[in-house]
Amino acid sequence: ALAVARVSVWMLDDANSAIVCSDLFDANKRTHESGMKLGEAGCVAYFDALRAERTFLVHDAYNDPRTAGFSKSYLEPMGIGALLDVPIWVRGQMVGVLCHEHVGGRRTWDADEERCAFLLSTFAAMALERGGRKSIPPSIPPH
Repeated sequence: ALAVARVSVWMLDDANSAIVCSDLFDANKRTHESGMKLGEAGCVAYFDALRAERTFLVHDAYNDPRTAGFSKSYLEPMGIGALLDVPIWVRGQMVGVLCHEHVGGRRTWDADEERCAFLLSTFAAMALERGGRKSIPPSIPPH
């Protein structure tokens, strides 16, 4: 629906100091990957945005202060030029992020794309809430 090359779900680690890729689908390669880790120390502004913003549209990933810290380690090697990221909230806590990654140059996201991404993150949160203890990170007690 968003015509992006890469879509991924990242979960906070137990220390809440990094996000770990649970699954990344690369549409161009038609492959799934997991296990990559991005630490808060490398990009504090990104983690601050995750904790504060409902969604964040990054039209130019290399120059946006929220994502510029990942330029050398992640964005450039993957060819990512723009991001539409939505934090995943479960029971009032931010537990992860749903990432939509545009490969290529800048991309201007529109309001419909933002709403679609937010809706998808809501589905992910519902799946985590309903999936039982195995799906919810240990820091979030089941109700």
